[in-house]
Amino acid sequence: MLALRPQIGLFVTESLLLGIGIGYEYHYGKSGGFIDGVSDFPSSRKSNSFLFNPYLQKFYKITDNLFFSPSLNMLIGGGNVERKETENTDGDIFEFRVSISPGLTYFVSEKWAVSTTIGQVFYNRSREDVAPASGNIGEWEFISKELGFDLSFNTFSLGIQYYLRNNPE
Repeated sequence: MLALRPQIGLFVTESLLLGIGIGYEYHYGKSGGFIDGVSDFPSSRKSNSFLFNPYLQKFYKITDNLFFSPSLNMLIGGGNVERKETENTDGDIFEFRVSISPGLTYFVSEKWAVSTTIGQVFYNRSREDVAPASGNIGEWEFISKELGFDLSFNTFSLGIQYYLRNNPE
């Protein structure tokens, strides 16, 4: 997966940041193998999505420069998906994700900070409307829903942030 998600935010109080972002995500996956010694059909899935990302981040002071900074993120958007199995199929994808992630933010100066998160509580829902392979009638709809808690390394993020005002109090 490749994800690019620039964000901009505004402090609505001394310690509450409200922001918005836009994003692009590219996913690619392959599967296939052997079942009971017989070759399974190899398949792959590729998707491109553009996402709208409103978020909320709260800052709790630990030391003068270190803050506990949990954030609430929502990602909404869509794009296209391509599936390759015995034949190629194309379609559209719609995604909705919401997550709460704990984080730490360290201000190295009044305006610059290093921020990190790991873990999340999340809800994800995606819907793919895919035109079937030739010879089939109608459309296929794949719906995926997930609710969970994730502490894996895949949830780790590290970023550098610039603030137009002084760090939170």
